[in-house]
Amino acid sequence: MNLFEHIQTVLTKNEKYSKDGKLFKNIIVEAALKLDSELLTLLIKDKTAKKHFFTAVNKILVFDKMKFQRFIANKQFLPDSYTAFKNKIGLTANSKYLTESKEVVLSWAYKDCVLEGGQTKEAQKLKEVFWNKTLAPEQIDRLLEPKVLTNWKRYDKSGVQPVKNISINDNFIIKGNNLLALHSLKKVYKGKIKLIYIDPPYNTGGDGFNYNDSFNHSAWLTFMKNRLDVAKELLNNDGIIYISCDDRENAYLKVLCDEVFGRDNFITNLIWRKKAGGGNDSQDIAVEHEYILAYRKQNNGIYKMPLDEKTLQSYKLKDAKEKTHGKFKTKDLNDPSLSDSSGLHYDVTCPDKVILKGNAHQWKCNEATFNKRLADDRIVFKKIKNKWRVHYKIYVNEEKGELRYDDNGKVVQRGKNLTSILYNTALNKDGSNDIKHIFDGEKPFSYPKPVKLLETLILSATKENDIILDFFAGSGTTAEAVISINANTKSHRKFILVEQMDYIETVTAKRAQIALKNHKLSDGFNFCSLMNFNETIIQEILKVSTKKELIHIYNQLQSNQHIDYSIESFPKEEKLKALEITAIKKVLVAILDKNNLYVSLHEMEDADYKIDTESKLMTRKFYSL
Repeated sequence: MNLFEHIQTVLTKNEKYSKDGKLFKNIIVEAALKLDSELLTLLIKDKTAKKHFFTAVNKILVFDKMKFQRFIANKQFLPDSYTAFKNKIGLTANSKYLTESKEVVLSWAYKDCVLEGGQTKEAQKLKEVFWNKTLAPEQIDRLLEPKVLTNWKRYDKSGVQPVKNISINDNFIIKGNNLLALHSLKKVYKGKIKLIYIDPPYNTGGDGFNYNDSFNHSAWLTFMKNRLDVAKELLNNDGIIYISCDDRENAYLKVLCDEVFGRDNFITNLIWRKKAGGGNDSQDIAVEHEYILAYRKQNNGIYKMPLDEKTLQSYKLKDAKEKTHGKFKTKDLNDPSLSDSSGLHYDVTCPDKVILKGNAHQWKCNEATFNKRLADDRIVFKKIKNKWRVHYKIYVNEEKGELRYDDNGKVVQRGKNLTSILYNTALNKDGSNDIKHIFDGEKPFSYPKPVKLLETLILSATKENDIILDFFAGSGTTAEAVISINANTKSHRKFILVEQMDYIETVTAKRAQIALKNHKLSDGFNFCSLMNFNETIIQEILKVSTKKELIHIYNQLQSNQHIDYSIESFPKEEKLKALEITAIKKVLVAILDKNNLYVSLHEMEDADYKIDTESKLMTRKFYSL
């Protein structure tokens, strides 16, 4: 019997609060707020109710009426969900819906819960655990503790070696549930990540987020909020997060991110054109784009973009004498298209003493700036069709981009702004070609993002030594993009990738290794896994195909510490045998202790877990970074 069922049994003892086993919850809440003596007497006589809703202060028991009210309200709308929010999704402020308030906050079922979030399709067909933050704080704390790290390897262009030493300056690829991995990373990388890029499941029904209940949308929002909350903690104050999504969840995700990162920290909603033309087989409108939501942690961490090759080629001129500014192009200083402005009309004397009158010209800078540019040899006089034209020089640096100057000749701008519509940053098909290039024509991953798209995002938000995190790593496009940028700019950006699926070694890690080799970089990356415990058993349950194998697992489970002991009655073997295979799997997963999916750091010395010496050593080294 769970806590709610127990309290329900207690309350039904008084007909004032129930009839025919049905609780009058509004009456109960009102009685709690009024500190009704009958209610308090009923609760304080029950040991469980006394433990959960009374606090001893100087040996006097004090009733926590707000906690009790939240508990009762929790079940008023969703009897089986452990959530305090109504069985609907809507915009609310202070628990009132939008029609009652001008402030906007997104509310949904399970918002007050933590969803561990198994990412395999098979796992999602089984019952997910929603840990309520009010009712199960101890379970949540335990779930989110840093985990033991095992299966350490060092990948570089020459192969795979044992890991000897690790550094905060290393690249990492980590296998395991990304929520738990993020909380493990937080112990080391809190406030150290400059850029997070994620391409999460879009909740389309065909993307792996297949929750088999009526709260699929709520589950997705909870799934995302749990991860975004800790992602925010990992970002430094100049940090940026980019999140790919599509039309289905974009509007909801925007409001959720406003809540997590702050509405004032919203940068823009980038539009990426992922395909050009086609789509004639679409049911209604051919969708050619996706979105990339952009938020800052606190400060403006968006940088000017390097110039593209075509633009760089337009800078063909060089000064006669040696200069540090590099190549340049010129632009006409006269601009008659400007509205008439005082201070921009002054006489200019040409090399042959011809004077260009100010009343016939409007220049792009004032006279003081012109004189400064002239003294710095940044003014060019050109004779076109026997008439003098005045131009000014714009320099370019191949690494830093276009150089602009203030009135004192100091650089004030480099490169160009990232545009909100990304229409020239590669298409979906380029992502397929990228991965085929790595894997000799094979395509071991569906719909990988293009490397050029990730390069664009990374260059817009990072500098040469920054750390980039991707906790929905997929095929490893982010790693390849970082490696490519490092090779082309001689920089030392670092990547941290997290992925739960088994292809992490055969696709994600292998892709990064091949990219290092192709770019002839001596860098490498460390690979490790969250140490499995009950997660290993779950995977075993999911893989078996006969009742005999499942019953064997069932018999093993009864005699070890994998079981959730809050379950009072263990299912009988005879009843299990009468069920279908899928139903048996659900029962076995349900009785496992979900807080033992992975081994927590504080349990590393527990002999029952049989942790090898190397895993202990490397785990200690990692968390001491």
